[in-house]
Amino acid sequence: MAALLPEILFECNGQAPAPSKDFYQLIVGRSKVFMRWWKISLRSEFREARPGELRESHEDFVDDSTLHAQIGIIFGQKTLSYVTSLCRGQYDFLERLPEPLMLYILTFLDLEDIAQLSQVSHTFQKMGPTQL
Repeated sequence: MAALLPEILFECNGQAPAPSKDFYQLIVGRSKVFMRWWKISLRSEFREARPGELRESHEDFVDDSTLHAQIGIIFGQKTLSYVTSLCRGQYDFLERLPEPLMLYILTFLDLEDIAQLSQVSHTFQKMGPTQL
């Protein structure tokens, strides 16, 4: 089933908390996690700073508490939790289905079941009653 996943599972960009202007990119692939950064500073000691990249396997990422702290500060705890779940192999395949296919699946459910499904699934809740 994991073979059906795209090469990039998750990607986000962010800026470090103020007063820093540093820019970060986080990419979770099928087998690796990439963290890229660009130092943006007018200070003379950082003018020669080059962009950087850190690559870790999913297994190494799960155990890297330093990187977890950095991601939590830059992207937030919710993003950190989601990325950690992906690295542990906990994929939400329902969330990755195309919307027309989800709507087709709903045609087989009773109205009461659809109402209950929207209460327990953020994916179906986001679709809203106008589409259902």
